[in-house]
This record gives sequence, structure tokens and C-alpha cells, in this order.
Amino acid sequence: MKNVVNTLVFCFLVVSGYGQITHEQTYDHSGTYTKLTNSGIKFFVMDVGLNQCRIYNPDHSLWKTINIEVPANHYLYDIKYVSENLFATDNSLCLAYTYYNYNVAEQYYTFTARIIKEDGTELISIPGCQYLFVHNLAEEGSRLLAYSFDYSVFPYTVQTHAYDLPGSIVVLPGDSNCDGVVNLLDVVITLNYVMGQSPVPFCFINGDVNQDGIINILDAVTTVNIILGESLMPGTE
Repeated sequence: MKNVVNTLVFCFLVVSGYGQITHEQTYDHSGTYTKLTNSGIKFFVMDVGLNQCRIYNPDHSLWKTINIEVPANHYLYDIKYVSENLFATDNSLCLAYTYYNYNVAEQYYTFTARIIKEDGTELISIPGCQYLFVHNLAEEGSRLLAYSFDYSVFPYTVQTHAYDLPGSIVVLPGDSNCDGVVNLLDVVITLNYVMGQSPVPFCFINGDVNQDGIINILDAVTTVNIILGESLMPGTE
């Protein structure tokens, strides 16, 4: 199976080398793409200095700016799931974010996660939460898993909180790691799943590109085709 992985990655690099890579924009902050239910594809960045989430159109023009509340002596850690109709069903734009504080005297971190609407309205706050993952369970709807850590004790403790969400994420075929974009990392994660390595996070509904109810090597190959701009397998369009 390792040879299959290496072959797929090599083929992707070789084939993509025939295309034209065009630089579009440079951002001074970390960012990624998301697909909104009503507003389509957007690109968002996390500005730690200003505590902002700035969202751009595909042509990189500014669409919206969301100011994020972070307590004094705390720092923005991550922004995820910029979405519509996931955390609320009124078409409002929402996002999840985490921030942290470092206890210098005791030398440990404390994290907190919040989900808010674009106007700052808080939907939920989860103390201790460092990581958030949304899982789309098809007919069963979407679930949020929140992992809260207590680093003030040794060994540290962890709790998993499960939440039923009112909406669902937009299905993006090939986006196996649920980060809103399809790239080579998704191919690797899909192959890891095929080999039984249980990658986390893993979105089954996105990874099952050909919609046959199983994840296998064909899904990884089809994901490569998506990245290269080729057609999906029959029945997946």
C-alpha cells in the first residue's frame, strides 16, 4: 500500500507540473477557503493582532470583517467553520474560534472556544476547549465534537463534548480533512484512512467521492482528478 501512496503522490506532482501555476494574492495572515451555503466560495484570514476574521471574495476583494472578542491577556488561537446554516438556521454568517492564556507562574495554557454570529452574538462558549471538529453524518445530521483539556494538572485531563447542530456543512467532495479546500493533503488523509490509520479529523461524506458508501483507493484517485481540474467519476457530479 505504501507503494500505491507514493505512486499517487508522484503522479500528482508530475501531472500538475504541466499546468500553469499563477500567483493571485499574498496575505500577511494565515487563511483558507470555505464554501458558504448561500454566498458561495470565500477566503478568510485570521488576524491575531486585530482579533479579526476578514473574509474575501474569490477575486480577493474584501467581503466582510468580523471583529472577535478576546479577553485581555488572551490570544487568538484558531478560526474554523466560517459558515452559513451550520450553527444557525437563519442564514446568518457564523464562525467558531478559540483563544488561549498562558499562566507564566504555573506554566500551563488555558483554552476557550466560542461560536458566534457575525454580529458577535454568542451561540455557545466551551471552557477548556482547544480543538473543534464538525462531522456530517448524512441522514443523521451534523455533530460537533469539542475537546477540552485541563493542563493545570499532571497528567492533563481531556473531555470530549458532543453537540447536535441545527444545520450541516456544505458537502465538498474530496475534502477529507474538512478544512474547506481540496488539496494533496486530502489525498494523503484518504489513503491513511484506507490503510486503517484512523486520521483525525476525517469527513467520511467528503472522502467518499464516488458516493458508493465505502472509502477506497478509487476515492483517492478521484480526489487527485478534482485537484487537477478533471471531471469526477460518473454519478458524482
